Amino acid sequence: MALFHHAAMAARIAIREMRGGLRGLWLLVAGVFIGAAAVALVGATSQSLMDGARQGGLESIGGDLSLRLFHRPPSKAEHAAMRREGIVSTTAELRPMARALKSGDASGPPLLIELKGVDQQYPLYGTVEVQPAINVQNALERRDGEYGAIADRALFDAMGLSLGDHVQIGGTRYQLRGTLSVEPDRSFRAFALGPRMIVSGESLAATGLTGAGAEVYYYSRVKLPAGSNAPDDAKAALARIDREFPQSGWRMVNAHDGVPGLERALEMTHVLVLFIGLGVMLVGGAGISGAVRAHIADKVEVIAILKSVGAPPRVVTLAIGFEIMAMAFVGCLLGAGVGAAGPALAASALDEHLPFALETLPRIKPLLAAGLFGMLVAALFAWWPLMGVRHMKAQALLRARISPSHEHSNVAGWLVAGLIVLALVALVFWVSPMPVMTVAFLVGALALAAIYFGLGVALSRLARFSAQFLTRFPTRIPTGGNGATVRLALGNLYRAGAPTGPVVMALGLTLTLLVALDGVGVAASRHIQKSLPQTAPDLVAFSLKPETARQLALNLAEVNMLNGARIMPFLHARVQAIGSIPVAELDLPASMNWVIRGDRGVSFAAELADGPSWNAAQSGRSGFSVDIGIAKKLGLNLGDTITMNIGGEVRTGEIFNFRSVDWTGLDLDFPIIATPVTFAGIPYTLAASLKAKPGAAAALEAHVKTHFPGVPLVRVEDVLESFSTALDTLLLGLRTATLMWALAALMVLAGSVFQGLRERTNDAMLFKVLGARRRQLLGQVVAEFLGLGILVAIAAVPLGLGIAYGMARAAGVGGVNVSWAGGGQLAIASILVTVAVGLAATLGAYRAKPAQMLRARKL
Repeated sequence: MALFHHAAMAARIAIREMRGGLRGLWLLVAGVFIGAAAVALVGATSQSLMDGARQGGLESIGGDLSLRLFHRPPSKAEHAAMRREGIVSTTAELRPMARALKSGDASGPPLLIELKGVDQQYPLYGTVEVQPAINVQNALERRDGEYGAIADRALFDAMGLSLGDHVQIGGTRYQLRGTLSVEPDRSFRAFALGPRMIVSGESLAATGLTGAGAEVYYYSRVKLPAGSNAPDDAKAALARIDREFPQSGWRMVNAHDGVPGLERALEMTHVLVLFIGLGVMLVGGAGISGAVRAHIADKVEVIAILKSVGAPPRVVTLAIGFEIMAMAFVGCLLGAGVGAAGPALAASALDEHLPFALETLPRIKPLLAAGLFGMLVAALFAWWPLMGVRHMKAQALLRARISPSHEHSNVAGWLVAGLIVLALVALVFWVSPMPVMTVAFLVGALALAAIYFGLGVALSRLARFSAQFLTRFPTRIPTGGNGATVRLALGNLYRAGAPTGPVVMALGLTLTLLVALDGVGVAASRHIQKSLPQTAPDLVAFSLKPETARQLALNLAEVNMLNGARIMPFLHARVQAIGSIPVAELDLPASMNWVIRGDRGVSFAAELADGPSWNAAQSGRSGFSVDIGIAKKLGLNLGDTITMNIGGEVRTGEIFNFRSVDWTGLDLDFPIIATPVTFAGIPYTLAASLKAKPGAAAALEAHVKTHFPGVPLVRVEDVLESFSTALDTLLLGLRTATLMWALAALMVLAGSVFQGLRERTNDAMLFKVLGARRRQLLGQVVAEFLGLGILVAIAAVPLGLGIAYGMARAAGVGGVNVSWAGGGQLAIASILVTVAVGLAATLGAYRAKPAQMLRARKL
């Protein structure tokens, strides 16, 4: 009962104190607000994106179920099995070359397009929007002996065509009858190698492009009957089809599980930005600690009077704690309010760029999580200063009128702090889609924070030693006649209660993040813009029939524009089993899904260009060469067996060797390459990568298009440009997010100044009485914060660049040097901002008049 009585008494005291104003706690409110707003914005916006993506999944996938085959359409039996589950629509997608027909003849160079052939049921979900408004089936029907087509505006512009004009694709002529505005089942495909074009499925056979082995994707979408329990029924339907046709080689997608790859991409983005939000919380925590200490210092007389009149230490501590947590709650409310607006802000900013509608209603879970994060972080960083309040002696406080220079801790104190940390970890597991990765980030961030905090403590001790040395030997160190100014600056770094450690931690973490982010961006940009163009091919041709590939090789051997060419077979296969265990039953890392889930490009070769080749005994047997990085992650060893499904054909082989593949080179690289006998009898096409001589890329492209107009050709330069644009967008978003981190660091810096403002003011009055000028006093402030900024920069820039280099190496671009210039510019900016904030925060202390302070008995 005593505890409740003390709590009630403390609450009354806190309320009365808050009525008198809490000017010292505005930095606490700001620190909690920034952290809570960051976490709330990240959580609410990410949740809105996830919900919108799931709601748009049916349209994007095209049905409740999607079953994809490569090289062949579904058989009659397979189609019948799908029809037993619901309405079926089958489409075919390929990438042929198209040529404009003007005056009945082909004119202009061929253009690579993305072609889709659709049936009468298409689309099962959503609507194909065409300009002028016309039913898609009517637009594609055969009239007067010719088929219709609808296409992107990009195709009209690239070929100089208008509605009613014609294009030639393979052996078929199409009339353009509409402009494609919205294609529902392409909404989540961000990358395209050419303009989109839709034709009727029955017309594709006449093109001659869909024969055996042709690179055609056949998508069969199933719409479940109305009233079904969609998620459960979809899962059961896929299981029935898979059991009936286990060797078909389907790539199966349940739309109710989300869009493949998209949800993981959104989760990765969520976690990445959550890292920044939690980092803001961590940095803001140091500011909270400084604000609490400043508030306690401002309440020294109140604390002393309460203790003098008999208030128990618990009551005084609880009263100050209630004040602090009340203001933290205000910061959490403000932060949650900003976070609640996140979905609406995202909708207005991204509406034109997203293929689905965003829900703008506030999300309760992320807002609640942000509030809990804010309150727990405030409690954690306020705990130790509050423990110091409990041990303050009233007599000492009234005599010195300063807060104690140290804080007390005991087993109970550490236990409470540990419980708060455990609550924070539990909260991370609740809100993060990848909690283990998030906790690992927090551990790394805390380790880095500890390093910088230790650096701050070391700086404080170095400042003490330097000041003592300068006092004893004033002529040994050149100070330009400003020895007193330098000693004052050093004194502020090591004075009792100086927050040098937290300030160095906050500034160091922030500058390290900014430098690392800049370094990664520069390294990646240089790799895309400079390194890759030197090593990557200029052109990639695909869907080559063996005879066409042979003619292409002979033709190119006679022209003087080629630096190198690589032609390899190309098949789509699915890893069905490793050893005797089906892949579906193996617990494999999610990072390897691109290899083992669904079908992937594979090849075969008599000789291996990037590793040990087959020996005489191996070349006549079924076997594989696997990238060593993939093999390590999948736990594969030499001699293990892999079973692959290629369009229903199942082949098993032994792993003969490993090779190292540079996945950043954009060349013809495959995770798995087989011996020629492994895929014997299976139809295939070939792909060719062509590297032109310097300055001859355009001429080489024109030559291939002229002599082989039907060969699909991709300009690697266009792919690199798309990569560069995507990278710039990502880096811009991350840099914008880090501004909140930088703002939190500035709050810590300002809070540290206000924490010692009374001592600074007292010192300023004494020096003014002794004849010091304002210029000299401001000079010591500049010296103090200039030294602080320089020391942080000296530590943060190399560390940030080291992190950037490590991340670049991990991403496969380690051969690119990170930029010291960018790190230097950020360091200079950081130093200038540090000095500016320090001056702005201390200016009031040096404007006060000594007479006023003496009359007020503040000195």
